[in-house]
Amino acid sequence: MGTSLALALRGKCSAVHGVDPNPEARAAAAFAFDTLHADLESAAPTAQVIILAAPVRAILKLIPAAAAYAQPGTLILDLGSTKRAVVHALDALPDHLLAVGGHPMCGKATNGAEAAEDTLFQDCTFVLCPTARTTPEALAAARQIVRLCGGRPLLVEAEAHDRAVAVISHTAYLLSAAYMDTVRVEAAEQGELVWELAASGFRDMTRLSGGGVEMLHDVLLENRAMISATLTLFEMRLSYLRNLLERGQEARLRTEMERIQGLRRDWERRKQS
Repeated sequence: MGTSLALALRGKCSAVHGVDPNPEARAAAAFAFDTLHADLESAAPTAQVIILAAPVRAILKLIPAAAAYAQPGTLILDLGSTKRAVVHALDALPDHLLAVGGHPMCGKATNGAEAAEDTLFQDCTFVLCPTARTTPEALAAARQIVRLCGGRPLLVEAEAHDRAVAVISHTAYLLSAAYMDTVRVEAAEQGELVWELAASGFRDMTRLSGGGVEMLHDVLLENRAMISATLTLFEMRLSYLRNLLERGQEARLRTEMERIQGLRRDWERRKQS
C-alpha cells in the first residue's frame, strides 16, 4: 500500500521518500519514489509528513522510532487497519509533533511493490482518526493528502472505526478462511471433483482467504474482542437460516433470501450514489 500511495502522490508534492530496511524491497519499489532509504534516521529529519504503511504491530514499533528523528511540526500519519492501539500510541507522542490516525478502505489481494497502482485510492473512503496530537492544521494537512491521492476523507473516532471494520472487513476474512478450509475437508472426502467444479462463486467467497497473513494476523489479534462479538452475531443469523432450511420452511426461507438480496442491492446503490 505504501508504494501505491507514493505513486499517487508523486508530482503532487515536493518529493516522495521511502524507507525499507530490505534492499530487495527497495529495489522493487524504486520506480515509485524519488529517494529510498534503509532507515528512518536518514529519512525522517527532512520530512514534513511521515506516513507509516505497515502491518499494525509494526506501526506501533515505528511510531516512537519516527518520533525520535522527526523535526518539530512534522505530521505523522499511519495506514493501519485497526485504530485504537495506534491512536493510543500517537497520543503519547511529544507535544512538538502532529499526528492523525488513518485507514484507507481499499486494498489488493496481492502484496508487494509489483502490485502497486497509482489509482488504488481513487474514490475510496479514507478514514482519519483524531488523536491528542491532532490540531486543526494537522487535520487539514491529512485531508489534503487524502484528496491528493484521490480518496474521500472521513473523520471517525478510533473506537467506532474498529467496531465497524470488525463487521465489514475482519470477520469477513474469518468467514472466507473457514469456508476455504471447509471445502478442503470436503475435497479430501470427495476427491478432485470438488476443485474441478469450483468456479466464480467459490472464487468470490474465498478471495479474502488469500490475503496477506502478516497484516491480517495483526489485525485479528488487535481487534479480537470486537471480531468475537461480531462472530457471535453471525452464528446467530446462520443458525436461524439453517433452522429454516432444515425444517423445510420454504416461504420463510424465500422471504429471508429476498430481504437479504434487497440489502445487498441497497448497498450497491449507496456506493454508486
